[in-house]
Amino acid sequence: MPVSIVRQRDGLVNFGTVVEFVEWNDKGTLQQFHHEPQIGYSCIVDPQYFTYSWLTTEITEIISDVTEDNQRIVEFNTKNSKYKLYISKDDEVEG
Repeated sequence: MPVSIVRQRDGLVNFGTVVEFVEWNDKGTLQQFHHEPQIGYSCIVDPQYFTYSWLTTEITEIISDVTEDNQRIVEFNTKNSKYKLYISKDDEVEG
């Protein structure tokens, strides 16, 4: 799988093919999708029309963002969890 996200507290893993980051508007609804993580955005795996396989709460801290062994690893905290996101370098979304 080109994308996997791991919730650190319980080791829950979700696999997908696409990852994007959701910017929310003042009403709490989707404002725009982005290719790069930022504080205040949510991570969404496999977004489709009105569905997805995983959606985090808003990112509160980006701990690290490194590329090693042909994959990008982004570690971040959200309002209620800590995650590691693995993106296959060959399949990484172009920004």
